Amino acid sequence: MFTGLIEETGTVLTLSRVSMGLKASYQAHMVLENTKIGDSISVNGICQTVTDMGGSFFVTDISAETLRKTNAGSMKTGEIVNLERAMALGERLGGHLVQGHVNGTAEIRNIRKEGEMYRLTLDVPSVLMKYMIDEGSIAVDGISLTIASAERKTNRIQLQIIPHTYEKTTLAIRKNRDRVNIETDMLGRYVENLMSYQMKTDISTNQLTQWGYGQ
Repeated sequence: MFTGLIEETGTVLTLSRVSMGLKASYQAHMVLENTKIGDSISVNGICQTVTDMGGSFFVTDISAETLRKTNAGSMKTGEIVNLERAMALGERLGGHLVQGHVNGTAEIRNIRKEGEMYRLTLDVPSVLMKYMIDEGSIAVDGISLTIASAERKTNRIQLQIIPHTYEKTTLAIRKNRDRVNIETDMLGRYVENLMSYQMKTDISTNQLTQWGYGQ
C-alpha cells in the first residue's frame, strides 16, 4: 500500500525482455534506504517487487499483464520515473490509499500553467469514468491528486497541480498525448462491488420467495 506522495524520481537504467514480461533496473537513492529484496516500490504507480539491488539501483520484474494494462511497455532507458516505498504501518497518510494496481492509462490532452498552479487535463477510458467524481482522489503515475472536475460527456477530467508536486515529479516533463497510469480510488471500487453484490442478493431472495422457498 502506498500514499501517492512521491519520495523521489529515479532513472530507468536497463530494460530486457524475458519470457514472462520485462526485467527493469532503476537508479535510485532515497527509496533504497531500509529497503531489502522482496520489498515493494511503486514505479510510476505500479507496485513492483525488488528482486535485486545495489548501492544506487534496484531491479524488478514486470509481468506481461502489467505491460498490457500500463505504460510500462513504452518505457525507455534514461526515462525519469516516480518512486515511492510502500508505507509503513502507523505512518501518516498524507495522500490517499493507493494500491499500486493500475486500472488503465489516460492520455494527456493538455497541461498548462495557471497563475502559480498547473492544470492537467486527461482523456480517461469510458469504462473508468464512473469512478471519477469532483473532489475525488486519483493516482496519476503514482501521484495522489484531487479531481477538480469530471466531464462525463467527454470522458475527461481536470486536475489542479501545486508547484511542488509539478516540479518534484514526472509531471514536469510530461507533454500532450503522453499516456499516464491511472488508479481509481479503491474505496469507490469497494462500494461499487458491495452494492452490486447486494443487488444480486436481493434479486435472488425475491425469486426464492416467489418460488415458495422464502418465508
